[in-house]
Amino acid sequence: MSEINPYAAPLTAAPINAQVIEPTGGIWRDGKQLVMWKGATLPDRCVRCNAPAHGRRLKRTLSWHHPLIFLVILAGVLVYVIVALVVRKTAVVSIGMCDRHYRRRLQSMLAWWLITFGCGALLWYGISVGELGNGGWAIALAIIIFLANLFFAVAITLPVSPAKIDDNYVWLKKICPAYLAEFPPLP
Repeated sequence: MSEINPYAAPLTAAPINAQVIEPTGGIWRDGKQLVMWKGATLPDRCVRCNAPAHGRRLKRTLSWHHPLIFLVILAGVLVYVIVALVVRKTAVVSIGMCDRHYRRRLQSMLAWWLITFGCGALLWYGISVGELGNGGWAIALAIIIFLANLFFAVAITLPVSPAKIDDNYVWLKKICPAYLAEFPPLP
């Protein structure tokens, strides 16, 4: 009987190191958007002002789906959530932020939390006074301020946002023009 195992991995004298190398580092600019290969590493610069980031990075998992998926909301919010979770594309990016923009982001998050607690207090006041018939304005105001605060949280505190994500590449918005100028145009 033979000592050769037909199910064993083939043996070689030296290991093969296969590596995909992108000629431009996998990062380009496309108008006002940054296009990057999903495995690319962004430079150690702030994406908001192009100042040195000194190693400070924010790791973000970004999700995106085609904008036409929003039409599914007409069938119901729960149906939209399920469809959006199924068809979304995700990417993990590590972006650089300078001290000034990192501090501004922390201040924005603190303001968001303070406004949210204020809305909770106003809602509690409206409910407790509502028994007397005068609390409706406080409840309505708390809801309006809270919804505006959610918009603030999404629009202002996110350093970058995805314009598109596919299987291999990520398109990012809200990038400083000086930062974009460092990269070659999209071929």
